[in-house]
Amino acid sequence: MVYGSFYDFSPGNFFRSIDVSFVIWITLFILFFAIIYYATSKMFRNNKAIPAILGVLISILTIYFMSKTGSVENLIFNLQFIDIRRFLPWIFLIISAIIIWRFGIGMYIMVVSFTITAFLFLGTVGRNGFGLTTSIIMFFVGLKIHLVWKKRKKRKADLRELDPLNQEKLKRMWEEDRERDKKKWEDKGKDIGRWIGKKYYGEKKNAPSPKEVKQRATRQRKNAELQKKYNEYSQYIQRLVKRNGGRIPASDTKDGKLYHRYVQAMKSIENMSRKKGFAPR
Repeated sequence: MVYGSFYDFSPGNFFRSIDVSFVIWITLFILFFAIIYYATSKMFRNNKAIPAILGVLISILTIYFMSKTGSVENLIFNLQFIDIRRFLPWIFLIISAIIIWRFGIGMYIMVVSFTITAFLFLGTVGRNGFGLTTSIIMFFVGLKIHLVWKKRKKRKADLRELDPLNQEKLKRMWEEDRERDKKKWEDKGKDIGRWIGKKYYGEKKNAPSPKEVKQRATRQRKNAELQKKYNEYSQYIQRLVKRNGGRIPASDTKDGKLYHRYVQAMKSIENMSRKKGFAPR
């Protein structure tokens, strides 16, 4: 009897022997744990153990009190009178759209291949070598598409982060910085004028006029802005060199082209600064 029972074991028989209420309990436990873990991980950013412990304890207590009230048993009893097959196509379309939108078409193909393989092993559909081979091929095709999609997505994010020469972005940043710092530099120019007049000139007639003081503050602001841009380009070059293993990227690659553009931008700032008598560091 023991050997016969062991020989008759199959994944399909195992899953068919599981009670529906047990599956619902496990699903609710995982759902509660995921929600509580996500909510508490925002509070404990540097410690992952505390959100996990809280998620397990609160989920266990929630499942325990639900089992005492019998709410899940009533839900199972009500589900027996609902024809769920009418909603299966809509559920399938919604899940497919979410997977494609969030993870890409490659992940969707892998999920479909896993589903076909599960149906084959569970005995829901007839077992045949063609179906298993198709699911395996779909898995590797989906894996390849997903890796390419993920690499391109990361590449685009890096380019958006490392491309300071985008004219629209620079124009928008310039306008925001100008509006934000306009009043600050005006007040600073007035303070500098008052300090210079009191410190060096006193009541003398040759004290600088407010216009000269304002022009001096404007030059200082422009020099500070040039220094800021120069430092940003230097940081972008260091990132490119670090990403290429500490070497200057080849000129025929995208990183090499960006590297050349950043170097030219730094040289332009140096030439502009020399004409104005200011040398960036």
